[in-house]
Amino acid sequence: MLGGYSSALLLGVVAVLMLVQSVEHLVHPAPIHYNQAIPIAVLGLLVNLVCAGC
Repeated sequence: MLGGYSSALLLGVVAVLMLVQSVEHLVHPAPIHYNQAIPIAVLGLLVNLVCAGC
């Protein structure tokens, strides 16, 4: 029972931290570096296509 309680408590703390970070990013958005993002997105697409083909 203590393990379940501790797990739920930790999950709640993580959820609150994620909420705080999300609001912070909405208020102060970070600039997107497209020159770095596009090659990573293409690589991710290729990996997904390979995995879907297997």
